[in-house]
Amino acid sequence: MTPLSIQELTDVVGGRLRLAEMPPLGGPWEPVGRVVVELQAASAGDVLLVLPELLQANPFCVEQALASGALGVISTSPKATRWPGTFCVEVEDAQWALWQLSRHGRQNFDGTVVAVSGMLGKSTTAAMIDAVLADGETPNWHELRHGNHQLPQRMLQFSTAPHVIYELHAREMGELDTAAHLCCPHVGVVLGAETTFTS
Repeated sequence: MTPLSIQELTDVVGGRLRLAEMPPLGGPWEPVGRVVVELQAASAGDVLLVLPELLQANPFCVEQALASGALGVISTSPKATRWPGTFCVEVEDAQWALWQLSRHGRQNFDGTVVAVSGMLGKSTTAAMIDAVLADGETPNWHELRHGNHQLPQRMLQFSTAPHVIYELHAREMGELDTAAHLCCPHVGVVLGAETTFTS
């Protein structure tokens, strides 16, 4: 997937761009690196998407990310513009911004997306499919250990890989439909008759 510029990133999440008084070298067209949601994952050129739980756990996460070399942040607060050479995309809802970025990544992913769901055997089945599709290359299988709410975060990791595999959960009515609608799999594998999969 082609890297986004600061302005393109702003447009995807529907936010308001705030550049520092001394903006990044390329201004709004400066390309950004990865978008990450974990503070410890932020490195030079990256953008930290500040989700509510991160801000609640660490009120200084923005400052720490920028001190680590992050190029900017997506946040409900524009305070990142105090740092020279950085930017902040101010949004009303960081979780919604995450979904928009995930959807953008999916729309621009040229590989094959496989979703595996069911009562038992999801991990084993996903691992076997991944082993066949990877054919000795780097695996690209995402186990959502804590439920489908992790899916948008995992979808930020779309790359040039030829395929990606997601394990989807169906613990509540409609949960699987929502996840499938977001990741739009080419192939759905259902294990067990009690699970319904809709793509």
